[in-house]
Amino acid sequence: MLNNFKINTNALFSQLLNKAFLFAVMLVFSTKIIYCQTNNLLKNNLTFSINTQSLSNTKGNDSAINNFRFSNISVAYKYGIYSTSSYTNSNLKLTHISLSPSIRIGNANFFKNNLNRVLVNFRLGLNGLFITSNKNSFLVNTTVFANEDEYTFQDALMRYSGIFIFNRKVNQKFSYKVGTTFTYIFGEPLLLPILGFSLKTSPSSKLNVVLPLNINWRKNSKINKFSYGFSLGANGGINRYQNKLSVDTTNTILILRRRSLQFISDLRIKNKNNTIIFQLGFNANQKVSFTNQNDNAVVNNFVFNGSNSLYANITFLWFLKPKSNREKNENDYNTITEDEVIDNSWLDF
Repeated sequence: MLNNFKINTNALFSQLLNKAFLFAVMLVFSTKIIYCQTNNLLKNNLTFSINTQSLSNTKGNDSAINNFRFSNISVAYKYGIYSTSSYTNSNLKLTHISLSPSIRIGNANFFKNNLNRVLVNFRLGLNGLFITSNKNSFLVNTTVFANEDEYTFQDALMRYSGIFIFNRKVNQKFSYKVGTTFTYIFGEPLLLPILGFSLKTSPSSKLNVVLPLNINWRKNSKINKFSYGFSLGANGGINRYQNKLSVDTTNTILILRRRSLQFISDLRIKNKNNTIIFQLGFNANQKVSFTNQNDNAVVNNFVFNGSNSLYANITFLWFLKPKSNREKNENDYNTITEDEVIDNSWLDF
C-alpha cells in the first residue's frame, strides 16, 4: 500500500508539474509589459522558475538504467541586509550584502518505480559585492544547502559551497577575473581555480568568460526592452537517494550524481518591475550515476552516459521596492553591470 501511495504521489507531482508549466507559458503571453529601463541587479527580488530535461542511454552503453527525465519548480528570494556607498575622489566605493534562500522541488523519473523520486532541495546563500574603486571589485558567496529525496528529507545532510572572485577593470571594454570556488556542479565536491574576462564586443553586447563554470554572450536590443544571448557551461549536482534497489543492500543511502555540458539560448523581456526569461538549449556529454554514500563507489552498473537532449526553462523575476533608507543608493546601483554580480549559472543547485 505504501509503495502504491508513493507511485501515485510521483504521478500526481508529474501531472501538477505539467499543468504548472502550461500555466506559466499562458501567463507569459497574458502579461502586460510596461517598457522602461533600469538596473535592478542589486534590488530585492523574487524568482519563480520551471525547467525540464530528459535523456536516453547512448547506444551500446551497458547499464541498468536507460532513460532519465528531470523536471523541477524552484522559488528563490534575494534580500539585501546591508548596503552602503560613497564617492571618494570620483571613485565609487560600495558594499552590498544579501541573503538568498531558495527551494526546488523536482521529479526524477528513471521509468522504474523503485528509482523514481520527488527531490527536495533547499539552500541559504550569503552574497557580498565589495567595490573598492572604479577598477577593483570582489564577489563572495557562501552557501549551505541540502539536496534530498522524499524519504531522506527528514534527516537532511547539510553541505557547503562557495565562490570568491576578484574583478579588475582595465578599461571601459575589458576586465579580467581571478578567484576560486568550491562546487558540486560537476557531480562531486571540487575546489577549483577561476580565471575569466569580460569583453565589450559592441556598444550593446558583451562576452563574459568565467572558466571552468560558464561562457556567455549577451546583446541588448536597440529599444532596450529585449535582450538575447547564448551560454555554454557546466550543469549538474548531487542528491541523496534512499536505496530501494535490489542490489547493494548494505548502503541505505545512495548519491545520485548528474553532470553535463549545457548550451543555452535565451531571450529576456525586461521592464522596471520584472523580467521574463525564456531558455532553450541542449545538454551534451551527460553522465548520471548512483554511488555509495560512504566510499563514492559506483553501485553495480547503475551509471550511464546519455545522448544529447533538449533543455527548456522559463523564469519570472519580480523586483521588489527597496526600503526608503536604501533608496539613496539607487543611482549607485545603476552603475553596476552584469559581470560584477554573481550569476546563478555559476552555482550548483
